Amino acid sequence: MRVVPFDADPETLIRQRIDAFRRGEFGFIYDSYHSEAPFLRQFPDRADYLSYARSEIAGRITIERFRLLRSRSSGDRAELIFHQLLRGEGGYQESFEMAVLLREGGLWRYLGSSRMDRSHYRGRVEDLDFDHFDQGGVVFF
Repeated sequence: MRVVPFDADPETLIRQRIDAFRRGEFGFIYDSYHSEAPFLRQFPDRADYLSYARSEIAGRITIERFRLLRSRSSGDRAELIFHQLLRGEGGYQESFEMAVLLREGGLWRYLGSSRMDRSHYRGRVEDLDFDHFDQGGVVFF
């Protein structure tokens, strides 16, 4: 059964995806992707992704901390910056992400994000802005 995200605002969708990750509800995460998301080229089949997520992600990676820092939107596009601390088998990883959401069929969908490792930004977390993602050390996925 597919889980269809509510017609929520972009901030709510990001929080729903974080909560779904924490609960291991990877179907919600998959279903919330925009049809043009680069991620879907890697995982075009939902069942394959769910199998991968159960074996490679669930119980191995946890989101220890999440904080939404900024958001902006214009028409059918929204961008949000958040700070997170992940824990995996290799230890902790602190990073920032700028997520891009597009409205599709009246619903907000997750297109992808740019990630910046904490080591690439030495300033105060509260001061990070969209301009910092135009600089080096950022990967879009």
